[in-house]
Parts: sequence; C-alpha cells; structure tokens
Amino acid sequence: PKVLAMQNGNCGAPWVSGHNGGRPPKFTFLVDERRHVIGRGHDVLGGSSPDVVLPYLISKPDWLVGVGKAPYPDVPWGKRKLLFFAGHIPKLYISRTRYLIWKQVRNDKKRVTTFSNTLRCTVGAYAECKQSKAQLDLRNASYFQTFCYRQCRHTALQVLTPRDCSMASSMSLRDAKTQFISKCASYRKSVNYSAEMTDMIRDTRRPNANAYAREGMRHRFCLVAPGETSSTHKIGEAMAFGGAGGCIPVFVIEEKHRPRRAESILPYTRWLDYCQVGYFVSRAAATTRMGEVLNGLARVSDAEAAEKLLKLKLVRDAFVFRHDSSVSSPSATEFIVGEVCSQTLAAGRAAKYESAVDMTDPSCWIADAP
Repeated sequence: PKVLAMQNGNCGAPWVSGHNGGRPPKFTFLVDERRHVIGRGHDVLGGSSPDVVLPYLISKPDWLVGVGKAPYPDVPWGKRKLLFFAGHIPKLYISRTRYLIWKQVRNDKKRVTTFSNTLRCTVGAYAECKQSKAQLDLRNASYFQTFCYRQCRHTALQVLTPRDCSMASSMSLRDAKTQFISKCASYRKSVNYSAEMTDMIRDTRRPNANAYAREGMRHRFCLVAPGETSSTHKIGEAMAFGGAGGCIPVFVIEEKHRPRRAESILPYTRWLDYCQVGYFVSRAAATTRMGEVLNGLARVSDAEAAEKLLKLKLVRDAFVFRHDSSVSSPSATEFIVGEVCSQTLAAGRAAKYESAVDMTDPSCWIADAP
C-alpha cells in the first residue's frame, strides 16, 4: 500500500481524469477532512476506505506539548472566565459561521473573551457595500481593487494587494464592479455596520503567542467553529489546551456532518470518543442561540469538567509534535503512523469504518441534541 497526503480540499482529486475516473487502488490518503464522494461514486466514509483524517499539530510552546509546566498559575475552575473564542473570521461569502457567533457574544465580556486578527479586514472592510448604485458608478477600477486597504492595514496583513480585496489587478472596471456588488450581497443582509463597526475595531487584535496561550489556560471552554473549511487547526489547539489543563473543547458541528457523524472532520475517531473530552453544539444553535449555549456551559459541574480534563491529558500526545518522540514516548507522529497501519489493514479485510463517537448521546450536546 502507498500513503498520499491530500491537505487541500479546494483542489479536485488528481485521479478523476485517470484510472477510469476512480481512485487508485492500494492507497491510504491522509486528509484534513473526509469528503463524501471521491472520483466516481467512492464513498470515503463507508465500505473499506482507508482515508485517515489528520490533526493540525501543535509544536510549541514546550509546556503545551507536554514538556514542563505552564508558566502561569493554575486558575481554579470556578474562577475562570466561561468561553474563549478567537481566531480568523472568514469573509462572509465563504462562511458566516464564526462571524454570526462573534456577533452574538461580542459584548458579553463578563463571560466571553473574543478577538480576531482579521475581523476588521474580512468583515469591516465591506462597510463600503453601503454605497448606493449612483455612488458606485462614480468609482474607478482602482477603487474596487483597493477598497479594503483602509481597514485591512490594521490587521495582521503586512503587504496589501488587490487579492486581499478579492480582486485581480488585471480586472476591467466593469468586471471589478460586478464582482464587488456580488460579494456585497453576503454583507448587506447580515451586518449592521452602524452597531458593529466599533466592536470590530476593538476586537481586531493579535496577541503574541504567550498571551494567546494564557487565554486558553484561564477559560473553562474554548469554541472550535468551522472557518473557511469544515476542518480547522482549532481542533488540535483546543485539544492541546485541554490536555494542559486549560479550556475544554466545544465543537461546532455543521448539520451536513450529522448524518456522517463526527469522523468526517475529527481525527482519531476510530478510538477517540470526543464525547469523553469535550462537547458538541450544532451550527444552528451556535449561530442563533449563543446565549442558550453559554447558559448550558455554565451549568457544567466542577466534577464533570475535572473528568474531561483528565481524559484530555491522556490523549494530548496525539495532537502535539515533539522532536524526541518515540514508540515508548509517542507524539502525533507515532499516532498517525498507527492510524495509517490500522486503516490499511482494515481496508485489506474490507472492514467497514467504525467510529468511537456516538453522536446520538444527548449528554454530548450543549443546547440541543441530534
């Protein structure tokens, strides 16, 4: 058998034009997310598919990957802030999930810490969409290629190009204007700039790595929501924080994944029951009823949290990378090799993939259950 890493889900399967349109035999694919269909009718979740979902790995700081203790005093569970929600917020025509969560919790500062290094650019810059047709008719091509610069220059982006405004420098005025109006449709129906722009500016910041890690250690829960793709590096980050005694992961599951269960986006589901180490919340609840979600998280007892933190500590090694890991002292490298071997052997026996995660267990869910 051969192993092939396929980490960019935006690209088509390279074998579709060959091998009679089907996936090549005797291959184990390392993927960031299991797609439902590959090639011609190949269901990557059913049958004997040997695809392995990889975690995004955490490699530093040392204490977060299991070398030494955190340089911060432990904060007792009852004294911790409730929820940590931070990171990139995509442009709304790509995904609205994280923005809709932020919109609800942005002013609940007693319970929630939220910030993004891109919010002012990916959402704030599109305040320009408020212009009338008559105003847009007066704009030249250069405007549409650079309209986002005013807000984006305050984010992590150091060098700005028309691509940051979702434009090509070679676009004609007509094409640039048409594309701008098309992109604006997602913003006009979702964003109240008069009420939100000041909060976007306030919450657009990028703390250094140590300050960011400290936030993960002083909160009870960290929200893991899909970004530009369903899979996200926040999964590995949250598992590492929890394994170090920090926040417990709360995974936002999109409705389309429910019938296929969690193994489409979560690694190691062959043996890791995520109900034992975190909670699930549906995208519908997260994007419309975060107050209810927060109240549900606040009801989690100290004893229940302690049990999940203990189990997170036991599985942290599968989500972190250490240079000196070995079979006797493993990190993610050894766990991934083990997954490849297990999946390949199962495929050889035509064994159906079995998940350790029971998505129908109501105790796994906050706010609602499937």
